[in-house]
Amino acid sequence: MQKRELCKIEGIMFASYELENNEFKEKVLKEANNLQEKPEGLVTRGYIFQRTKSGLNTRFTARLEMLEIGRTMDFAGVRYKRVSKSLFVGEDIYMIHSRYRRKKMDTCEEGT
Repeated sequence: MQKRELCKIEGIMFASYELENNEFKEKVLKEANNLQEKPEGLVTRGYIFQRTKSGLNTRFTARLEMLEIGRTMDFAGVRYKRVSKSLFVGEDIYMIHSRYRRKKMDTCEEGT
């Protein structure tokens, strides 16, 4: 069995098998350039599947494929947000919560 590598092109994470399809790669890069505010950590669906080995978790796969643009979902400690038809952003849930707690603490300190 051949090991597949995960690749980064112009700041976008691709699964290695996605790079074999030049049409798909060009479409995704064009989509990324069309985003007004290009967020950090753009990834493709194939990258997520390859990284999480989610072929075994069909519920996650189905939910991710049906996710609407702008919506989020959590899986294995990561919050995925769909930013376009082919692109997602993944953020560590622990980091999201720690930022929220820090903001809340700053607000409480200002109020006292």
